[in-house]
Parts: sequence; structure tokens; C-alpha cells
Amino acid sequence: MKFHLKNNNNNKPKKVNFPFRDNTIYVIYYNPPFTYIRPADKLLLSAFSNFVDEWTIEYKGAEGKVKAILVYYGLPLMRESIPHSIIPNIEDLENASNIEDYYYVAIQWILKYLENTQPNQLLKLIDLLRDSKGIPIEVKDLENKKIRNFTGNPKGILYDLVDIIKESKEINLEEAIPGNRRSILGIFGFLMPKSMEQVRSILYLILIGAIFIIAFLFIKTFAATLSNIHYLNVLNQTNLTNITLPVNSTYPINSSYHLVNPLI
Repeated sequence: MKFHLKNNNNNKPKKVNFPFRDNTIYVIYYNPPFTYIRPADKLLLSAFSNFVDEWTIEYKGAEGKVKAILVYYGLPLMRESIPHSIIPNIEDLENASNIEDYYYVAIQWILKYLENTQPNQLLKLIDLLRDSKGIPIEVKDLENKKIRNFTGNPKGILYDLVDIIKESKEINLEEAIPGNRRSILGIFGFLMPKSMEQVRSILYLILIGAIFIIAFLFIKTFAATLSNIHYLNVLNQTNLTNITLPVNSTYPINSSYHLVNPLI
């Protein structure tokens, strides 16, 4: 007697649907040999919207495309280099003779790019860049790239550079001025700004004051114009045949001058 074996369809691998949406922008954390993905935070997206690109990824055998910001050890990267630009990108990173030097210089460029960001938002951005938690995936576009692993500490470098930028903004202007001008400034020391932040504040106050002065002069001129128009309307409605001259006139006091040919 022959027995026929039945195929057990339950042992077939289940097909995994591609779970990533077309209308969502993600952030891909590329920390070789690991890569993770999650939806991009609004603050991160607003700061690095020009780094968004399309990437082909694989998740549990399912392959598809997503729009995402690629972050390599806390460093946002564009796919290709832009001529006459030093924006951090995969092409330059791959061709760099020293990957750690390129990473360090690129991070400096990123923080300079974010120079006008508020300090609390800047620190939050740094936390978002270095926090690589998410869903593990593979990025097909990066499989043939020859990028060596970065061995430094992104957290330490990022925060150290933030401190350097903060210190560079606090320049002592009195010490920066050479020669005997310091003694002159000493007389007016209480008026002398001590840092670039104070200079910016003074310039803002001057600008606001100038706006108020211009607005005041405009309102004053507009009011005077309306007054003159009203005065001319009154003259047009008045019979100017007889005009009483003022006291200081060469004519006798309270005398009247008769117009032969009145204008109106």
C-alpha cells in the first residue's frame, strides 16, 4: 500500500506587507551594520527638509520605496554631492580618505547651518539625530557603498561642538579692539556692549525705535494733510470780498481792504 504525503501549506512563509506609507516622511538611521527607520519628527523635518530623498528599503523580505532623511551616526546626508557645495553627502563620505575627519567637519557645517536655531530646539535636534531607535531594515541603495564604520562618539562630538559655537558667539569686544582705543572705551565702559549677543539686542532696539519714529512722522504728516484740505474747503465756501487785516499790518487797526476783483 502506498501512502501519499500531503503538503502542509501552514509551513509556507507568510507574505509580509510593506508597512510604510507613501504620504509619510521617515528618518533612516544608518549605523553600519545596523539600520533603523521611524517617522521623522516635525522639528527634524523642518530643519532638514532639503535632505529628504527616496530610498529603496527591505523589511522582512518585503521591498519598497520610502521618502526619508538618511542619518549616519547623527549626521544627515544627501545621496549625491552638489557641485560647489560642502553639504554632507554619501558620495563625499565614501571617497573621504579619513572618515572621522570628514564626519567632524561635516558636523561643524551642520551646526553652522543651524546657527540661528533656538538653543532648546538645537539640543532637541541633536537628541533626535543621535537617537537611532526604530524598526530594523535594510537599505538597498547602500549595499554597494564602501563606507567604513565611524568609531567615534556622536553624542560627545555633537554636544562639544555646540559648546564651541556658544563660546564663539560670546566675544569680548573690548579685548578684541587693539591699541589705545581700550582706554577710550574705558571711559564709556558702561555704554560698551560686552558681547555679540548684546550688539544684536542693541540693533534690534534701534530698529524698533526707528519703526516707531517713522510711523509717528507718517501719522503726523497725514493729519497735517487732512487739516490743510479741510482749511481749503472752508476758504472755498467763504466770501473773500472783504478781508480784515491783522493788527501788525501797515493799514490802520480794524480797517478793511476791498477787493476789486475777488478770486471767488
